[in-house]
Amino acid sequence: MMSDKEVSTNLLEKSIECGIAYVGDYISEMIGKSVLIADNRGYMHYPEKPVISDTEIEYLLRTMPRVEENQYYYENNESMLVYPIGRNDLRALVLVKNISQEEIVTVLSMLSYAKLAIKNYINNELSLENKLATYQRKFLDTMFLKNEANVKIVLEKAGVYLDANRKYAIGLIKLNDQKKKLDYHKVKIDMLEYSRNVNFDPAGLVYWHGFYVFVVGDDQLKEDMGSESIWKKKVEDKYKVKVAISYGRFKAIGDMQKSYNEARVAMTFQTSNENHSFIQRFDDLGIYTMIFSHDFEQLTEFCMKTVAKLMVHDSEFDADLFITLRALLRCNFNLKAASERLFVHVNTVRYRYERIEQLLEINLSDSEERTNLYVVVRVGAILEELGFMKNCYIGNIVESNIADSESKIRYPRFGANLKMI
Repeated sequence: MMSDKEVSTNLLEKSIECGIAYVGDYISEMIGKSVLIADNRGYMHYPEKPVISDTEIEYLLRTMPRVEENQYYYENNESMLVYPIGRNDLRALVLVKNISQEEIVTVLSMLSYAKLAIKNYINNELSLENKLATYQRKFLDTMFLKNEANVKIVLEKAGVYLDANRKYAIGLIKLNDQKKKLDYHKVKIDMLEYSRNVNFDPAGLVYWHGFYVFVVGDDQLKEDMGSESIWKKKVEDKYKVKVAISYGRFKAIGDMQKSYNEARVAMTFQTSNENHSFIQRFDDLGIYTMIFSHDFEQLTEFCMKTVAKLMVHDSEFDADLFITLRALLRCNFNLKAASERLFVHVNTVRYRYERIEQLLEINLSDSEERTNLYVVVRVGAILEELGFMKNCYIGNIVESNIADSESKIRYPRFGANLKMI
């Protein structure tokens, strides 16, 4: 029979080898009760499908008094024992339900065997989190440098080893979680766990500015995207959110910034269309792949030059010609459909249609003119989302009525409030 110290050491070794699930299973069997292992941030580490809801955990954390490591907390109403482990910012909480007061001493004695293993696990979690935060800043700062050595060194420090003779692409993952409060560090851990079960390896995965950013090698991205689809569905099912994945093109290590911007374009191409669940590669954007391969500043200048007269007119006269143009494009120039979309009379749309032709000096019946305008508005909306189309306007102040003229100066956004096909 093993001594108490040997049991603790064995659990520690097994937890390192098999994970926290082994420890949870062991103490559950020993106590004969359901055991849950959470942390003081409300994340459940064991079991995978807990019998207690996130709401219950959050309520417990709000109402429970501060309990030190060598203390315990007992909730009479729920007959639940809470056993804290760790003194750092991230602490483990072992929860055992359906425990009578008479059983507390015995259960605490049994839980003490797992204390070393759980403390090691939770400390490793905190250490990993801190390292990731440091790596995240360095990695994403380096994304915008054209120094191949810097990119390579930073990635290697994070355990991502790149071959200078190969090409790599940047991928982005976005969770549409507007109504959910997610712990993005914990979501990342689950993402990496799911990736082990499919042929999908998002190397160097970090969360930054609303996206998970990762690197993929030119031998990993398959044409059928089957592995990504399986992985994507697992994340969506787990967190009840929509998941979007986009990729830039494969580049040499020193040109990863270009791949990153291409991934942003691919992502925005879909999200600006109100699509939030997809897998999109920059190479698969059709004519837009060629368009966005050009310098973004040149594209911005081209878009503004094409429709500048409409924007100036709208800003100076508090008009809605540009918004009307977007509606006409959306409705394939069906005046009645556009009027319903804009909540105005069809004759108003007809008048604006004629004013757009006059100001731009074009014939809107010409299919080539329509195609050109559609591309300009579509590209402009994407550039605006990416931050290249500035939300500003330089207007003239009318001295006779300065307050009134200033109040009318506004900027009609390229993609505001209208879904573009």
